[in-house]
Amino acid sequence: MPSKKIVIKVKPDGTVYHDFVGFVGKDCMVADDALRAKLAELGIQVETTRFEPKPELLNVQESHQSLPMAQQQQGEA
Repeated sequence: MPSKKIVIKVKPDGTVYHDFVGFVGKDCMVADDALRAKLAELGIQVETTRFEPKPELLNVQESHQSLPMAQQQQGEA
């Protein structure tokens, strides 16, 4: 299993980029929420100005959308 890491880059103008490496499907979204919560605890508010999903996330979303509604609801229960 590949290791998971979050790569954060801060530009001189204050723009912050973060990349979730080794995360599968929506796990990156869960990790992003956890990261934002930790930063908020430190008094750092992060505002998303642009979101670019990786192909891995898009593939998971597309395959989930192509399932019949009954299978989708079973997966969410």
